[in-house]
Amino acid sequence: MSISDIPDALAGKADLDPATGFVESSQIAPLQGRQTGVNTTDGNFRSAASALLFPGARTIAANFKTGHDVSGTQTVVATSGDIYGMILEFVNGNLVFRCRGAAPRVVTGIEPDTYYSVAGIYDGNEIVVYLNGGRVTSASNFSDDLNLKYLAIGSSFKGIVIGCRLFNYALTASEVVTLWNGGEPERYMLPLSGEMRTGLVAEYIAAGLLADKWRDTSGAGLDLPYVPTATGGTAVLDYQQSLLTPSGSPLHDLFVAAGAVWDDTAKSWTVADYTGIDTPTMTKIYEQSHNVLNGVDWTSKLLYATIPVNLPPRADVTGYNGALTTARSAFAGSTLEKAYIAVNDDTAAGLIDCRNLFRSCSKLKTVVGVILLSDSVAINTEVFAYCPLLERVRIRNLRSSLTFAHSPLLSLESLQYLVENAGNTAAITVTVHADVYAKLTDPSNAEWYAVNAAAQARQIGFAATWGAFVEKDAATVGDLAVYDKTAGAIRFVKGATLSAAQLPESLTPLAVVYARQGDRVLIAQLDKPGIATWAYRYEVALSGFDLAAGGTIVLRIASTYDISITYAAGISIAQLATQIDNTFKTYKILNVTLSAYDRGGWSAEADETDGRVVISSRGYVETWTSIDVVSGATLTRRADDRNYMVSLTGVLLDEGQTIEYIRRKNGVNDRKAGMNFDKFLQSQSVDGTTPTSNIPLGSATIVNQASFETSEFCAELRAAYADYASYLFGEHMAQYPSAYGAMLRDGRTNTAKIGRLQFTDIYGQSKPCYPAAAAALEYGVAVEGATTGLEAGGWWLPSVEELYLFMKDRVLAADDVERDPVNRTLVRLGKAPVYGDTPLWTSCEGSYTHAFMSFRQDGTMYSYIRCIGQYMIFISSL
Repeated sequence: MSISDIPDALAGKADLDPATGFVESSQIAPLQGRQTGVNTTDGNFRSAASALLFPGARTIAANFKTGHDVSGTQTVVATSGDIYGMILEFVNGNLVFRCRGAAPRVVTGIEPDTYYSVAGIYDGNEIVVYLNGGRVTSASNFSDDLNLKYLAIGSSFKGIVIGCRLFNYALTASEVVTLWNGGEPERYMLPLSGEMRTGLVAEYIAAGLLADKWRDTSGAGLDLPYVPTATGGTAVLDYQQSLLTPSGSPLHDLFVAAGAVWDDTAKSWTVADYTGIDTPTMTKIYEQSHNVLNGVDWTSKLLYATIPVNLPPRADVTGYNGALTTARSAFAGSTLEKAYIAVNDDTAAGLIDCRNLFRSCSKLKTVVGVILLSDSVAINTEVFAYCPLLERVRIRNLRSSLTFAHSPLLSLESLQYLVENAGNTAAITVTVHADVYAKLTDPSNAEWYAVNAAAQARQIGFAATWGAFVEKDAATVGDLAVYDKTAGAIRFVKGATLSAAQLPESLTPLAVVYARQGDRVLIAQLDKPGIATWAYRYEVALSGFDLAAGGTIVLRIASTYDISITYAAGISIAQLATQIDNTFKTYKILNVTLSAYDRGGWSAEADETDGRVVISSRGYVETWTSIDVVSGATLTRRADDRNYMVSLTGVLLDEGQTIEYIRRKNGVNDRKAGMNFDKFLQSQSVDGTTPTSNIPLGSATIVNQASFETSEFCAELRAAYADYASYLFGEHMAQYPSAYGAMLRDGRTNTAKIGRLQFTDIYGQSKPCYPAAAAALEYGVAVEGATTGLEAGGWWLPSVEELYLFMKDRVLAADDVERDPVNRTLVRLGKAPVYGDTPLWTSCEGSYTHAFMSFRQDGTMYSYIRCIGQYMIFISSL
């Protein structure tokens, strides 16, 4: 049979393109060509094209209908080899498969005149067979060498082959279920992208059938010619008969009688005002919803329905206008997009039980008709739970709390109607999605805000579940950056509405927003800041002493001062280390102990593995961090004997530069400037200088509050500033923005420059030269199954500018957290707050011995000694 042999009513509907020789599946409407399959009679569709005979994993999926006779051997599909390749066939009423000459393995018994979908899957070792979407049998230990010769569809087959697909990989169980398509595998069309499309080698569906060949509709051009196996063998196409009704359905008149309307121009159905319904879908709508919502018991009537819209209830059987209908779980779990509970939008359905009425209706957008709740209605908060697309619903006489927590698209009209027609006599709560709540509580959004006010007047309180999303361009200080697993993207939750206890599992908290710079959203870690020194300590090792006999060790500090340490006979290495450490803590030079930072910060610890005492220096005066042995021991230094605590990094400051400053608002360049104003004011009002001579504007001297207000030397300051706070803020806060000094440095660049620098310590282990920066590079927030860019390597130690922005508005105490957006979010998440007096490192070098940090004592940005452990906050940007 050729195209010309098809009756006039069907001619030209095969969608075959003679110019290209195939039809892309994306251009074929299922069964548009009217062909529904083929009886191969004495022959098969076969090709030895090399592209079909690839080695390794594969999947062959075929759809067929058995004939009246299922006896003998009838092959559905085969990739034949020397002995046997991989063959799916049925033998004497049983579906079997063979591979590499192995004995036939029975899959299942089969029935005459029955539709089946079978998939044979080979992963290089195991063959698994699925029937109608379910796994039925398997066999393993097959070699990869199938020695394939050809692909053939149908051989001595007495039924109808509907279609076949060949994939170059082993499909998963879920993908097989996808092909099964809920019992309509012949109607399944592969998506235009994804692994199944990428792995498709060839596709043979009914629309591509001709009597002399089966067109490959994948686009690869791998057509299967028809090969007779007996004289006169020919392929007999099976196709739908001429249309008997306008829609072609024998149920056409029943659909019309039920209220559906056929559009002969569009060739589609309309139910109420839902248009564009094809005939197979209309059949399902009729089967699942016709005369279902009748009487006064709708319990579970459309539970898990798989239709986009239901036929409206008939006016004479629904019990409107005071009659009460039990409707528990009536629509729950369905795929309805529009649910009709009445014949039109103004008609009410009186409900006495609507628990879980629309729960988990994932596609529901509109409810047509008024939900009229009886005074004694049984209702729970799950009526509209998990309805993410819900836009419009009209509810009258609401008397108890309700939730729309999962419905971000809920309309203004829906809430207006609910509030205006509520029947509550006591306070109730309507919980809404965070996006809806944000509109209800936004004074600038007049209509929504008015609904909230009207609700409050009627004892209806709106509440949000976990927070409100805001777009990136609207994200501001205190908002929470989260990874939304549903959307597969980073989003922002409005900090003011955040309720961490109700944050859904689909949202993974990542960071808190602390500032914006143009399009960049600056974010900080949520975890409690850790502690590290800015630079690694200096170390040497002592050995060569006689512990058994005892003795005296003489150390020389700062190339000048000799310290004698006499130890007793029989002492252990740990005891000797403790004795040396105690000497450092008690021995004073110029009235300061050697353990103090300005005398070298010396300490000692035992290295029992190598029988040594390791001596460390954490000092900031280079002279005091030198050590030698005069007698009584041997001194071992590191191969890299550099003291990172008292030397320039060599990569952060400009060439030839040895010191960096920060500029204040009054133009003074100094090692420190005000940063957190609350702490700065608190400290300087008391601890500022009491002047003994005139203090002009633009002075580096910060006077205390009493002097500002009363001293004769502060007259010029009082003339310029109304009060002490204005003076302190106007003169001595850091200049921002600033084009000078430390404010110009980039935190991410600085961290990258020094965070990866390492050396070998006195124990022979690799250590970071600059631990705080190294810790920043190691920090990350991981989201299982996703890449966000905030994993390790996506964070850094802040610059002076970035730390200024982070710290300038932080409060100083727990009682004030609610007025601090960043700490409010941290506390709501159960995280540790970061107060305005927290000492935090920057990645900016100040001098040989100093680095910039937030100074705890006075709220300044201060170039301070790098040998002391301070907190670290890691930041990033989006």
